[in-house]
Amino acid sequence: NTFSGVWGRGYMSDGTQRYSWFYPASGDATSPSIAMAGDGSFVVVYQKTGTNELEAYALKHDADGSENGSAFIVPQTLVSDQTAPSIALRSTDHFVVVWSGNGVADNKGVSARVFSPANTAPTIALTGSALNYTEGAAATVLDASATLIDAESPNFGTGTLTVSFAANG
Repeated sequence: NTFSGVWGRGYMSDGTQRYSWFYPASGDATSPSIAMAGDGSFVVVYQKTGTNELEAYALKHDADGSENGSAFIVPQTLVSDQTAPSIALRSTDHFVVVWSGNGVADNKGVSARVFSPANTAPTIALTGSALNYTEGAAATVLDASATLIDAESPNFGTGTLTVSFAANG
C-alpha cells in the first residue's frame, strides 16, 4: 500500500506505545507540527492544498489520540499560500499558530493567529472562613490568600479583586 498525508503514533517517555496510529490529514498534507498539553491532549498543524492554494490546517486530539472535532483552516485570510505552520500551546483550547505567507495585512511575511476559550468565566477560590462585616463600613478584606484564575488572562501578578452586590440581589 502507498500511504500519503500526515501520520503519527504516540509513545510514552519510556518508549512504550501510548496509542496506535493517528491520521489527521490525508492526500497532499505536509509540514506537520505538533504540540502537546500537560494532560496528553495535543494539536497537529499542517499545510495542504485547499481551494486557495496551500492552506494551514489544525486538528485537535484527545490524550488517547482520538480526534477532538474536525480539522479547520487556521488563517482568517485565504489568499495565496500559507505554508510551514508551527504551533505552541497551553491547552488544546488555548494555542497560537504561526505560518509563512499570506496573513492579515501581510502577504509575504510571517503571520499568527491566537486561539483561546471564548470568554471563559473566571474562577475565584476563597480559602478563608466566615466573615463578619458591617453594611456601609469601609472595605473589608475577604480572604488575603484568595486566587483568581482566568484562561484569557493567565498572569494577573498582583492586584485588587473588588466584589460588589446589587440591592436585593
